[in-house]
Amino acid sequence: MILIIAAGLAFTSCMKDLEDDKTYPVEQIPDEVKLDMVELTPEYIYRKYYDLSSNQVVASHEKTAWDLAFESLPEGDRIFLNSAKFMYAGNTGEKEFEKVTSAGDTEMVFDKPSLSRDSTAIGNWRKPSPDVYVIDRGIDAEGNTLGYKKIKFHTLEEGVYTIEFANLDGTERHETTVPKDSVSNLVMFSFENGGEVKNLQPASGNWDLVFTQYTKTLFTNEGEPYPYLVVGVLGNRKRISTAEVQYSFNEVDPVVTDTVTLFPYADLIGYDWKNLQGDVETGDVSYTMRSPLSYIIHEKDKNIFYKLGFTDFYNENGRKGYPSFEYQRLIKP
Repeated sequence: MILIIAAGLAFTSCMKDLEDDKTYPVEQIPDEVKLDMVELTPEYIYRKYYDLSSNQVVASHEKTAWDLAFESLPEGDRIFLNSAKFMYAGNTGEKEFEKVTSAGDTEMVFDKPSLSRDSTAIGNWRKPSPDVYVIDRGIDAEGNTLGYKKIKFHTLEEGVYTIEFANLDGTERHETTVPKDSVSNLVMFSFENGGEVKNLQPASGNWDLVFTQYTKTLFTNEGEPYPYLVVGVLGNRKRISTAEVQYSFNEVDPVVTDTVTLFPYADLIGYDWKNLQGDVETGDVSYTMRSPLSYIIHEKDKNIFYKLGFTDFYNENGRKGYPSFEYQRLIKP
C-alpha cells in the first residue's frame, strides 16, 4: 500500500510538472542526424533564414533588398544597418536637417554583428533629442557604391517610427513612417522609390539561423583593424542561445550541454567555422572546414537542444557559397 501511494504521488508530481510546462513539453525521442545545404551562390547574393525544427529554409531575399532594419519587439527601438552592403553611419550632432550637407568630419562606423544594444552604429537616437545622421549606403551586388543619405529619426510612438531623409544636397527629401511588425524581430526599409517598408523577415518563432554576408572587423598580421565582408551564419537572438565547443560533431553528446555557457550573441556561430587558404589579394583562395569544431544551440521557446557542425562550403560542382552542415537534436538524460 505504501509503495502504491508513493507511486501515485510521484505520478501526480510528474503530471504537475507537465502541466507547468504544457506549452513546450520536451519530447524524449532521439532524432536522426539531418544533413542540409544552403545555396547562397558564389556571389553570396541571398540572405536565407533557416528553421532547425522543420529542417528547411523558411524565407529568402536578396541581400541588397533593404538599407535599414527597425526593431519590432514591443520594447525595442534599435535601428540596424544592412551590413551585407558594407554600410556605415555616423551621428553628425546637428539637430537641424538642412544644415547637414556632407559627412564632413563625422565619425562613420558600422554595426557589430553581435547585434547587442551597444553594438549599433546609430545607437541611442532618441536621447536627449534626435540628431541628424549620415548614412553611407555601401555597395550593390556588383560592388558599385550607392552614395550617401542624411536621415533624422524623429519619433517612435504607438509602434510607428517617423523618419525624414534626403540626399546630402537636400534633393529627394521625404518624410515617412515605418510601422512595427508584430510577428517579426525586424521590419526592413529601403531608401529606393521615396522609401519602401519591406516585411522580409519571417516570424520570430519560425527561424533559428540566417545565412548571409555581413561586415566584420578583421585584423592584419600587424594587428591593424580593417572591416571586411565575410560569409557566415547569424542567430535569431530572440529565439536561440549558442555555444562553440572544440569537439567533432560525433563527440558531442547530451552531457556537453551542461558543461557550456550559452550566449545570445547573433554572431556566435559567425564565419570562422571555415579556414581561408591562399592569397586574398589575387583572389586565389579556398576554404576548408575547421576541426574539431561544433556548436550547441538552445532553441529557448521549445527548450530543445541541438548540436551542429559544418561539413563543406562548396557544392558538388566545386562552387563556393554553398555551406553544408549536419545537426541533431540532443536529448538530455
